[in-house]
This record gives sequence, structure tokens and C-alpha cells, in this order.
Amino acid sequence: MKRVIINVVTAFICMLIQMNITSAFGIDTLCQYGVIAIILSAATSMNLVTSSVATLIFALLCDIFVSGPIGIYAFCLMLVFGITHALLSRFRSERMIALMIWAAVMTAVFELLLACAYAGIYKDFHYFMIFVNHLWKDLILTVLMTPAVMYLNQLAEKIFTHRKTSSLV
Repeated sequence: MKRVIINVVTAFICMLIQMNITSAFGIDTLCQYGVIAIILSAATSMNLVTSSVATLIFALLCDIFVSGPIGIYAFCLMLVFGITHALLSRFRSERMIALMIWAAVMTAVFELLLACAYAGIYKDFHYFMIFVNHLWKDLILTVLMTPAVMYLNQLAEKIFTHRKTSSLV
């Protein structure tokens, strides 16, 4: 339970930092920290029920900051959560390069789902052009940030987990 909360809180804090940097400098690239949190929860065998609830809460919090119809971002992120857990239960690997590849694939799936949802709701093909123009930048940033988020998760777990030491007392 503690690992799940640390995973989601780390992703949320990284997302808030990214939003501040993006708004300050006008950067038009996003790292999908929600997808990274999903990949890490699926790859490290976290509890499915608690990680799905934590991911849903994270997705609803992220949905507040996303423009568009309410719930679309959360719905697409939970679809990616289901797809990721279904696929990674079959092809389990905890190697960093495999996690980076899964992060790239699931980021592409997530952004395609968002583009399809927005195009269907607004009946405008423009969202697919945004998807094509921004996908490669988002993929590169998400792949590069996957090891960093995993390191932050491990560091936070070391800090917040009480280890018993042997003593004579």
C-alpha cells in the first residue's frame, strides 16, 4: 500500500513541477507521468486494487488541470491502466530498457486515445494533427524520465520505510 501511494504521489509531484516549468518557459512538450506510474505499478507487482484506486484518484486530479470535457483524461488513463496491466502480466520484465519501451508504447496508446476522444467529441480532425506533431517529443521525454521517476520512487521508499536494526536492547 505504501509503495502504491509513493508511486502516485511521486508522479503527481513531478507533474506539478512540469506544469510550473511548462507555464514559465512556454515549453510545448509533456511527459506523461501518469503512464510512468502505471508502468511502474504493473512492472513491480504492486497490488492491483490499491493501484487502480490510486491511479483513478491521480487521473481525476490530473483531469482538473486538463482542458476539455470532464472525465475524458481520467477515462483514457484508466483504459491505459487496464491495457498495461493486462499486457505486462503476460510479458513481465523489470529491466529498465523494457520499462522504457513499455512507457513509449503506452504513451503512444494514451495520446492516441485522447486524440480519438477529443476528435469524436468536438468532431474535428485537428486533434489527430496535434497527436502526430507532438507524439515524438512526448515519447522521448517520457522515455527519458522513466528511470528518473523510478529512482525517485526508490529514494522515497527508502526515506519513508522504517527499517529495523538489530540491537541488544
